[in-house]
Amino acid sequence: MSIKPGKLEIVLEDSTKKVRIGRVKKIAPPKAVNPHHIYVNHHTKLMSTFKKAEKLLNTKLDYVILHATSVSIPYAIRVANLLKESMKGSVTADIRTGTVKVTDRDETEPTEPKDTNRSISLVSIRIARVL
Repeated sequence: MSIKPGKLEIVLEDSTKKVRIGRVKKIAPPKAVNPHHIYVNHHTKLMSTFKKAEKLLNTKLDYVILHATSVSIPYAIRVANLLKESMKGSVTADIRTGTVKVTDRDETEPTEPKDTNRSISLVSIRIARVL
């Protein structure tokens, strides 16, 4: 079995031929509809998210909202703490938590895909400048 980097294809090597068994497709994170919203992802570097939020607060916006789900929640909390430390008390944080239902589709069986529902945690942290 070999995994080709970059193409994300899994290929099993048979004695006579190579058989493709699947392709993994990465889904892009959602685009922010409003400039106030920042979606925190655990793949994105922590400091780049921090710098983006800090720049928005220092230049043109009175508040930003950090959104994170499941694994990314500690990253969003860390960014909020870094913003509070760097701005020395000139910002406040308001935290809201919740859950959202997601559906996972198992497509290993081509005739009948199987859907499973589960709930994941989410957090929205509103960082506002104190006027």
